[in-house]
Amino acid sequence: MSAYTSPATPPAFYTHDPYPSCAVTPRSRSSSRSSSSCAPASDQQDVQTSLSTQSASSLSPMSSYSQGFVINNLPAIGATPAVSEVMSSVVSITSESVASCSAPSTPPSRPAKVKTPTAYTLKVQFKYGRKSDFLSEVDGCANVGDHIVVEGDRGIDLGVVIDKKPRFSANNPGSKVKRIATAADMEQWKSCDAAEEEALKTTRKLVQKHRIPIVVHMAEYQFDKKKLTFHYSTQASHPDFRALLRASYRTFRCRIWLNNCKPKKNAPGIALDVVRS
Repeated sequence: MSAYTSPATPPAFYTHDPYPSCAVTPRSRSSSRSSSSCAPASDQQDVQTSLSTQSASSLSPMSSYSQGFVINNLPAIGATPAVSEVMSSVVSITSESVASCSAPSTPPSRPAKVKTPTAYTLKVQFKYGRKSDFLSEVDGCANVGDHIVVEGDRGIDLGVVIDKKPRFSANNPGSKVKRIATAADMEQWKSCDAAEEEALKTTRKLVQKHRIPIVVHMAEYQFDKKKLTFHYSTQASHPDFRALLRASYRTFRCRIWLNNCKPKKNAPGIALDVVRS
């Protein structure tokens, strides 16, 4: 077997660099094995020296950063000296924008909308402390202390205003105020006192006559005298009023109503201050 002689020129793949712009030329493992096994020792040393020189020159970063060159196809970060100036200008513009974008001024406050009442609720007190609420129109509404004529039980009644409140809704109107009491109304109302005294005496006699276990304290006529109420108290649970009601109706010829003015717990009746015994 003859000895292997080195060719006059090295093979083409030793001198041609397929990646001239990269720092290190990647090669496959098969090509490295073939070059190391087939090439002579002198050629391998020349190739390694050439690759080392090329790699060292291409991987020196300091000279390339100062000139703004491209290494490994990436731009140098510090190559452009105007980056810091651009950043400072951006910061100044941002701060000016924030300063100029102040909070919007508060709009002037609008005056509160005043609600106009559609009606008034009047609390009216009648004789012997009986109280009830009535609806009054805005026009010609009475004030506290005025005597007014209101809707009664199947008629009309008269009382005095002790409280007045505005009303903004027409729901649940209830009984209404008829008018402010006139001088003639007041004379008629005062004339009921004498009639109530006579009714009280007569009813007490009827109670004794029919042996009904109640005590009649007072009598109250409605303003139009269509209803007569007797306020009583009793110790009995359910006294029988039927005989008294028939006799009272024949005597007074009006609607008769009996009210327990001192009711026990959960018992029917309107509690009132008794002024007469």
